[in-house]
Amino acid sequence: MALKDIQIDTAAITQALPGGDGETIAQKCRALTFHITQDQAAAPVPGTQEQQHWSKALALLGQGAQHCTDAAEGGEASAMAGAVAEMGRGLDELAALAHSSGGPIVLPG
Repeated sequence: MALKDIQIDTAAITQALPGGDGETIAQKCRALTFHITQDQAAAPVPGTQEQQHWSKALALLGQGAQHCTDAAEGGEASAMAGAVAEMGRGLDELAALAHSSGGPIVLPG
């Protein structure tokens, strides 16, 4: 699973947003979409509660990444704000996953 890639991708998007050009931001959003898709196809996370957080995180991050790509390509600042909020909620789910597992997130694969 590509948790590290998700962290790198979301950080890259955050860094590119202030003053970044649409194509650069869209590329970073597409990279996140790619890693989310990989993780959604991977083996489930051990533990029911942990899997629920992981699945919800991936869904929110995936939606946010797609909306981010669309907003960046269309130059839509208000849509980008919504995409960033979705990705933030996905990151909150990753934090909930870490909390529910009682420590660092350990994923199979």
